[in-house]
Amino acid sequence: MIVAGVIVCGLIGSFASAAETYRLIHAIGNSETLIAKGLSKNECARMKQERLKIIALTGVGGSVSCLPESVFLN
Repeated sequence: MIVAGVIVCGLIGSFASAAETYRLIHAIGNSETLIAKGLSKNECARMKQERLKIIALTGVGGSVSCLPESVFLN
């Protein structure tokens, strides 16, 4: 029983790790641009802040979002 519990916990941990990768998306109107994918939540948040500074300086506009990879899976 202990071995089965360890295997189940390992599988759950694997699924949790897979669900924690993100894509950084810059959207302007109906157009979306993929900036980066396969990021951790912290990496995505850091890159999002950098991108927001660039957008503010250039006046490009739009929105920047960190979306989980699971949103894009079929």
